[in-house]
Amino acid sequence: LSLESAYQNAAGQPWRNTYRRNYTYDSNDSLILLLQENWANQTWTNGSKIEKTFNAAGSKLTEVQSYFNLGSWRVEMADTNVYDAQNKIINETHFVRSPLVNIKVIHTYNGLGQVESDLLQNKNGSIWVDSIRTDFYYDVSGNKIIEYQFDYNLASWDSTEVRFYHYNVDVLLDTLYAQILSSGNWINSAMQIFEFGPLNRQTHHYFLEWDGSEWLWIWRCHPCANR
Repeated sequence: LSLESAYQNAAGQPWRNTYRRNYTYDSNDSLILLLQENWANQTWTNGSKIEKTFNAAGSKLTEVQSYFNLGSWRVEMADTNVYDAQNKIINETHFVRSPLVNIKVIHTYNGLGQVESDLLQNKNGSIWVDSIRTDFYYDVSGNKIIEYQFDYNLASWDSTEVRFYHYNVDVLLDTLYAQILSSGNWINSAMQIFEFGPLNRQTHHYFLEWDGSEWLWIWRCHPCANR
């Protein structure tokens, strides 16, 4: 598949090429290459490309975005995913050239296949260094109810934040609130409240902050898109 774009300086003027995009798919109809060429000096020249690979189950393994500059391709963004035998993602790496981002997220699962922990690492030279860990807890129905966050500091994990999830009788998230650890005490931080109308369509989304003594309304979404 190829898509070409052109423009006119004014009505009645000749059409001028701008760019064209060429799409390549694999046998499962997954996009594996998007190549953009730009029109310059009366010819099509390389501009940018996105390349993807997939495993046999159709899950994305890699994605690389590159730009053509001074005669060669320069990688600007690269993602890599690794899966277990059940095709659950167990780690993912993200690289962005500018501003520099080079991180890895390692996912650990419990016996029910739920995410039990996420470990965020930053790359320092050739070494991955622990940074942030998030642990997840669920009720007997499999709904996430608590989320603890820790920062890695001097070879130990320090608690920093906890989030609580509450659900209504229709098992829809209606309240999410967070606390942060300050001087050894957990204090309120932020809250979100969700309201629903007929057919369980979300009607309101409220954002609140704790000012030290009470919750203050800071923003409201109304109406809200169905989520």
